[in-house]
Amino acid sequence: MALALIILVLNVMSPLEIAFKRRLRNITLNVEFRSVADIAAITAAIEGEGAKVYDIDVECTERKNARCASAIFILQMSRENRSHSSMLTSVAALPCVLSVQELIS
Repeated sequence: MALALIILVLNVMSPLEIAFKRRLRNITLNVEFRSVADIAAITAAIEGEGAKVYDIDVECTERKNARCASAIFILQMSRENRSHSSMLTSVAALPCVLSVQELIS
């Protein structure tokens, strides 16, 4: 009986935890882009959505035999615009961005 209760709680609480974290104003993005010079355009797009950039960690990576840059952006969304989807869409729409992912911890 206890095992069944534990399994039930784990199956119910995990989706609730993810839904709760998606409603938070904090968001962490992993963005791959063509050149380190593109960080200014990406930051401008993020700030255009009303978010505040707290930290940017940049690194160079290999992708299909080509060098590209990637960065982890730690942001706080504005109170008016909390949409994580809107943020991902605006960053992904930039021509210099190769991929964008939201990191959920």
